Amino acid sequence: QHISLMVWRFDYVGIALLIVASFYPPIYYGFMCQPGWAALYLSVITALGACCVAVSLLSRFQTPQWRATRAGMFAGLGLMGVIPVLHQLALNSHVWHVRAAVALIAIMGCTYL
Repeated sequence: QHISLMVWRFDYVGIALLIVASFYPPIYYGFMCQPGWAALYLSVITALGACCVAVSLLSRFQTPQWRATRAGMFAGLGLMGVIPVLHQLALNSHVWHVRAAVALIAIMGCTYL
């Protein structure tokens, strides 16, 4: 049972890292001409991901009463991607490859749910 709990925690850590890492290319390249925004969005997503990792690893948060909080944190981590995507659309919706990238990012987000 101890091994099962450890593997379960590492699984959630891997999911958090996957979500965080999937934000980096679109934000880095999408906001290449606005490095301040890129730094802000990448910092926020990294901090939220670190919180999800901490909650996944700390035994205090493994009890049933924290289940909804843990799920909400992971959902919030994924939904945080809506903000930079909408920002990118507001800046560059007239550029066809931005619209195409947003469509692909939306598909990626749906697969995470």
